[in-house]
Amino acid sequence: MTYIERDNTIEEVELLDLVDEEDNCIWYATRDYIQEHNLLHRFIHVYVITEDTGKVLFQQRHHTKKSEPLQIDAAAGGHVLHGETYYQAAVRELQEELWIASNLQEIGRINCPGKIGKLFVCYIKDVSIPLSIQSSELARV
Repeated sequence: MTYIERDNTIEEVELLDLVDEEDNCIWYATRDYIQEHNLLHRFIHVYVITEDTGKVLFQQRHHTKKSEPLQIDAAAGGHVLHGETYYQAAVRELQEELWIASNLQEIGRINCPGKIGKLFVCYIKDVSIPLSIQSSELARV
C-alpha cells in the first residue's frame, strides 16, 4: 500500500501497473484512477480444488463490492499491485481472502476488457475443515 495526501488528510491507496496489450508494464497509477479511466491492468483468479473429491470452491462476492456484488467468482482473486508478480498476487490474495497458504500452479492467461489476467489453481486436502474468510471481500464460500 502507498499513502498520499489529499485534502489535508493522509489516504491509503493501491498502486497498480498499467500494461500494454503484450502485458508490458508502461506506467503505474492508483486503482481508482485506473478503474475510472478503464485502463489496462493486471489481475489474478485462484481456483481451489479438493484433492480427495475434486470439488471446486467458489466465492460469493460481498454485497458492498463496487464491481459485481453478490456474484459467484473464483475462490480468491484481485489486482496485481505495482511491482508485484502474478504469482505473488495470487499467494497474497489466497492468504488474505481464505487464510490458505499453499503452493499454486499457473494454469492459464485470460484477457478481459481493461484487464489482463492469469489463472492459478491450488489443491487442498479437505474442505470439511472450516475456512476463515475475509468478510469485507466475500459473502460466503
